[in-house]
Amino acid sequence: MNKVRSGQPLAITAGDWNAFIDAANDYRVRSRSTGVEASPLSNSSGIISVRNESGSARNRFDVLGLSAPIFPPAGNAATRSTRSLVAFRGVTPATANHKGRFAILLEPLAAGAIGQAIASGVCPVRLYVSDTTTIQSDVTNGDASRLTTSPTGSATILWRESGSSGTVWAVVRIGTPASESAAGPAMARPARIVNVGAGFSLYYIRWLEMDSSGQFQYTSDPNGYLATNLAELQFGKAGAVDLNTIVLVYAILDTSGNTRYVFDHPIYAKYLD
Repeated sequence: MNKVRSGQPLAITAGDWNAFIDAANDYRVRSRSTGVEASPLSNSSGIISVRNESGSARNRFDVLGLSAPIFPPAGNAATRSTRSLVAFRGVTPATANHKGRFAILLEPLAAGAIGQAIASGVCPVRLYVSDTTTIQSDVTNGDASRLTTSPTGSATILWRESGSSGTVWAVVRIGTPASESAAGPAMARPARIVNVGAGFSLYYIRWLEMDSSGQFQYTSDPNGYLATNLAELQFGKAGAVDLNTIVLVYAILDTSGNTRYVFDHPIYAKYLD
C-alpha cells in the first residue's frame, strides 16, 4: 500500500481495500472493549507517561520518583486515551518517599515535558554499586541519574558491568514492591563483628562470602555497616556479642524506607525464634 497526494488519482486494489476494512474493524473492536481510544501501547506493558517535574532536563534512562497522577482516577477517564489514563508527575527521587515507586525514562525529557518511562519491566539504567554482594537496587536519595544497590531494593539487577564500586551500566527488572523484596523471602548474609558501635546493641560488621572451597573471606565492600544485635535488645548486656564473631545479618526497612541491618546472637538466636 502506498500513500497518495491531494489531486492524484486513487486506485485501490481489492487486497488493499480489504486490509483497510480489517484495520478499521480491529480499531472499532478495541475501542468498544475499553471504552476509550484504542492505543498500540497498553499500560499493561509497564510503560507510562511521566511529566518531568525534577526542575532540570533529564537524560534517557534517568530515574524519576513517581508523585501524584497528572489526571486523578476520579476525573473523566472516558474522554482520555489509554496511555493518558496513567500519567504521573516525576520528581527527583527521595528514599523516604520513592522506594519501589519510580520509573526509568525511555527518552530525554526537558523540564516540564511529558514523555514515556517504564515503571515495570526490564530496562537499562546507570547503577551506583555500594554493595557488590546484593542483586537488588532502588532509588538514590536526591539523585535522578542512577539507582543504587540495596539489599531491600525493588529492582533486581539482571546484569551489570564489572567493577567493585562506583557507577556502572546495568540491566534491571523493576516492579517488585520494596516491602516484598525486604520481607520475603528474607536473605541472611554472613558477616563478622569487627567493632562496637556508639549506641546500645549496635555493632560494626564486615560482609563475608564463601569461596569455591567452602571457606569464608571478606567481600570487597568497605567497613562501616552498622547492625543491631536483637539478643542484646531482648536480654540486655547478657546478649552482647564478642568481636570477630560470625553472625547472619538480615536487611529490613525502617518506617522511613531506609535499609537497616539486624542479627541474632549465635547463642541466643534460638530464644528469639
